[in-house]
Amino acid sequence: MVLMSTLQQFHEYWWGKDDFLIANTVIHFPALPNYIEISFCGYRLLVREEYIYLFERLQDFSQYKRNYIRAVVLDGHSGVGKSMFLFYALVRCLQESRDVLFYFYHQVVHFSKYGVKEIYEDLYELIRAPIWCLMDSFNGECPPLGLTHHYYILPIFASSRPEELYSHWADRRCPYRLVMNPWSEQEIYMGIKLLDVGQNTLDLYRSQLPQVLSYCGPIIRDIYSVLLTHGSGAVKHLYSHHPHVSNLASLVQVLLEFHNDGHWRIPPRRPCSEALMYRQYASWSDETYLDFRSPCLAQEVWEQLIHLGYDDALACFSPFRYDPDETVAGRWLFQVIARKQICRETTQSKPSPPLLEMKLVEGTRSFISSEISCIHHSLPICGVTRTPAFYSSATEILLDMTYFYIPRQVAPDLLFNGIFFGHDPWRDCSDSNMATPDPTVLYIVRIAAEFQNEGSEQGVEVICEILRLYPGLVPIYLFVVPLGNTNPFSFMMRDPERTWTMSQSWFQKCPGRVFCQSIVI
Repeated sequence: MVLMSTLQQFHEYWWGKDDFLIANTVIHFPALPNYIEISFCGYRLLVREEYIYLFERLQDFSQYKRNYIRAVVLDGHSGVGKSMFLFYALVRCLQESRDVLFYFYHQVVHFSKYGVKEIYEDLYELIRAPIWCLMDSFNGECPPLGLTHHYYILPIFASSRPEELYSHWADRRCPYRLVMNPWSEQEIYMGIKLLDVGQNTLDLYRSQLPQVLSYCGPIIRDIYSVLLTHGSGAVKHLYSHHPHVSNLASLVQVLLEFHNDGHWRIPPRRPCSEALMYRQYASWSDETYLDFRSPCLAQEVWEQLIHLGYDDALACFSPFRYDPDETVAGRWLFQVIARKQICRETTQSKPSPPLLEMKLVEGTRSFISSEISCIHHSLPICGVTRTPAFYSSATEILLDMTYFYIPRQVAPDLLFNGIFFGHDPWRDCSDSNMATPDPTVLYIVRIAAEFQNEGSEQGVEVICEILRLYPGLVPIYLFVVPLGNTNPFSFMMRDPERTWTMSQSWFQKCPGRVFCQSIVI
């Protein structure tokens, strides 16, 4: 149990204190018991920009009293710093002289202008006005009913369990989901300020951090754990325990053995995603992506996927087919399947559905589906067998219809994940008189297990350089999606208007027509 005298000192120090906690400053806490040390950081906390942003989102959400009958679930990877955020939020509440409940290690503590009090009695009698309750999920335990059934209490629950949003208590309160992004590289390097270690250990931290970061990804608890536990043997430890992909057999092993199936409603497939990089669209609140775990393994898998056969890709894809966008493995395997159909590397006899053109909304950068298939338009892949090839720069891309170019470096934020050359989609491949030896179109391909809005600004210079080298080419954006129903956009639950907004630099520098191609799997 936490000594109340310690919490009282904590309260007295921060209550009404007007220190402005800007990003990248360090907060010093009083001596809490050893088991409450925050992610190997002793009693210090780095104020991240992410914490400031999330706290502002909580303030905006809670300014409407009707939202107190709901709940907030703070989601994010285990070890990313959700517990640390709760301490930051507690400090901010005390600074603002806001009454707040704090639940941790089976204790309910009430902070108010009268001081700190541990609560044993019935909360229904005690709490008569809207109040936040900051709660941590220790060892996966569920929050107490008294905190989740009281409609004056807004539960703000930090949990790494993907099923939390579907739990009984959360389902009753229609949770508002906030997703915590991982630490930036700058923040990780600044995190050295938090370590209560000697100079030799700090020097070791600096020297080994780049390699450890490559294996762990920017998960601060994992990084601290590896560095402080294994010292000079940290990288050797990671190398010996890290799965490696150097051939097709090891690729299939990673894809299948790291998969953990479960009920389709729950995003269950984290083991495989954590082994690679886990990216999830946070649709309920922050329109952002999570991007972390092992960049090293992700690159190894990416480089071997190009050699995976069509039948093997289908077999590996099978466990992920109902929710392919929930995992890196599902998305990448769908890319392999779709690419092999486009490249005609398969004997599949089923013809591809016709293209669906998306129309530009006047005065915007948004394209909207026309709802009408281009009956006479089909992807012009007839008569051409393409070979997948990696490229690192635009100079490696040749004006050759027999290649399908793929970025060599894993870059999940690119607007596209493939390039090939061909002819107009309205060209009749069966008409020999229409044959021309030279390609006229640069296809910029986005293969996605789910239709994704926008894309980053990365990669636009590569496309611009290709168009500069071959000025006669016309750019066409091709979205390749799985065919689930007759309407390829039927799975677009997050975008009922069926629109796609092109990033500013892409729209300005290399505008083009936009088509959608469904793939049968």
